[in-house]
Amino acid sequence: MRIVSRSVARRIATVTIFAAASTAGAVEEPSLEVRVLSRSLAPGEAVHVLVDSRVALASVGGRFLDRPLFFVRRPDSDRLERGGERWLAWSLVDLDRRAGPGTVEVVGRTAEGQEVHGARSVRVLRKRFPTDRVEVESRYVTPPAEVA
Repeated sequence: MRIVSRSVARRIATVTIFAAASTAGAVEEPSLEVRVLSRSLAPGEAVHVLVDSRVALASVGGRFLDRPLFFVRRPDSDRLERGGERWLAWSLVDLDRRAGPGTVEVVGRTAEGQEVHGARSVRVLRKRFPTDRVEVESRYVTPPAEVA
């Protein structure tokens, strides 16, 4: 057990109180909460992107795995706490997308022109599609000379 002198203890307490007081009055920068909902985050799957904002926004846009996202304000967003809003967009995972990490990046703009940002990391899962090989005679595949 280590014994700390009273003067050191007072200094630690003063620094702790000062740090708590300085962060208590700090104004938190508005940010966007981004959620990604999908049956499975894999090639060929639909993806629902929800964005919650604590401030009123005039517009929201973004990108999902390098695809543009176009958002609409959700009609029931007036029910959110503290006057916030909910925006939504739909996208999909390309069929040829390889498994691995990706991002969803969202930017909102207030009526005053202030930008509000949000992001979410995602991981695309591997998916295999079944294939069947069919062999047919060449006359069914190659067009006749009169139409070629």
